[in-house]
Parts: sequence; structure tokens; C-alpha cells
Amino acid sequence: MKIDAVIAVKNEAFKLGYCCKELRKKVPISNLIIVVGKSEDKTLETANKYADILIEENNKGLGYARNQGLKEVKTEYYASIDSDVILSKEWYYWCKNTIKKPSVAACEGYPKPQGTYYSRFQYLGRKTYCSLGNTMLKTNVIREVGIPLGGWGEDHVLKERLEAKGYEWIVSFDLISQHLVTDLEMLRHIVNFNVWVGKNQKISYFNLTKNTCWSLKDFADQATNLGLNQSTYILLYRLAINLGLLQGNLNRNG
Repeated sequence: MKIDAVIAVKNEAFKLGYCCKELRKKVPISNLIIVVGKSEDKTLETANKYADILIEENNKGLGYARNQGLKEVKTEYYASIDSDVILSKEWYYWCKNTIKKPSVAACEGYPKPQGTYYSRFQYLGRKTYCSLGNTMLKTNVIREVGIPLGGWGEDHVLKERLEAKGYEWIVSFDLISQHLVTDLEMLRHIVNFNVWVGKNQKISYFNLTKNTCWSLKDFADQATNLGLNQSTYILLYRLAINLGLLQGNLNRNG
């Protein structure tokens, strides 16, 4: 069963090339659709080398880019892959069998970050974890509910929309792929995402900001054992409070 694959990418020429090579090896691709935002490196040239369909967009956000790619999908199921994810060789076979279940609209493995800290944090949040970075989806269902526009949180909002329609989003934490990000890169992503959640309040089931800051406080005490820079996480924790990212008293259940 061949499937189309969509990659939305910006400023990641090196990672994109590695991702595409491994994707072609491990997944029977019909068309590789790459949507490229305006980049300062050679991402566009790299995308042109690997893409069957190449789309250039003007940095309107990740959700917009994913929608542009979806418009070109012709297969019943398709893969949404982030340019910094290297799929495991088992990913396609597990997803192929899972996505065929009538109740399932999306399924994915776990793209494990290279960094120790956020790999553990993401796993601790597995009950609410989802992404569009290593995911197989039912094309018609996704078109029906629509991928949210914007730059952040489109995966979480999409999951809520699917579940509201009675569909499942299945994640296997035993199906591990490589996520080519460091702790510092993940830290930047989490902070930006928290700011988006605070401004938009579009994710109803999970207060990621509060959980992140609790995690930062807890892990700062164990920084030596984890090989982390303790002062960095204490600084971020205090910064989150000073910027008002936390409302009221800290409460794990709030």
C-alpha cells in the first residue's frame, strides 16, 4: 500500500535531507509533498532534490503549511512527517494495520528527542501526547474536520476535533523513532508553545504551561544526576512566573 507523505519545513536543510532519505527507505511513498517556508539556508534546494511535489509558502504558520500539503494528497491514507524525525523501520507496518481500524483517524509512534530531559518529560505526559510529526492519517477524515491554521498547537486542536467526531488518535510509545532535537531546541519549542496556549486557550484538556513549570522545578533538583544545567531551569521556572504564564497558586491538578 503506497501512501503520500507531507513534510512542512523551514530552515532545516541538513535534517530534511536525512529525513527524506530514511523516509524513502522505510515507507512505500507514492508522492513526497514538501511544503517549504521562506528559509535562510538551503532548505528549498534540498526539498527540490527529494520532493515529488514542491510547494513554497510565505511563512503563514505550520498549520497553514500542513493544509497546503494536504490539498495535494491523493492516497486514502497519508503520512505527516516532521523534517527532524527519522522513522523507525517498524513505523509503516504498525501504522498501516492500525489506521485501517474504522474508529482510528490518526496513529503514530513516539519520536524520542535526543535530549534526556524533554524525552522524559514528554513520556510523563503520554496521556495527552500527540504530534503530526510521525503520524499516519485518514485523508478524507482529516479533510472533513480540517487541520487548524496557525503556527502552534495544530496537532492538539486536531486531536480534539477528531475525538469530538468519535474518532481515536492512537499513540504507541513502544514504536520509537528518532527526533533530532536537543534539550535546548525542545526547551525553546515548549516555551513558545506555552505562550501560544496562554494567548489562545484552544487546548482544553491539558495545562501544558503549568505541567512544564512543575517539571522544570522538579528536575532542577535532580539536575546533577541528569547532567543538566540547574540554573537554566530555575531561571526558566522563575521567568514563567514573572511573565504571568502561571495563574494563581501552583497546583498539579489545576
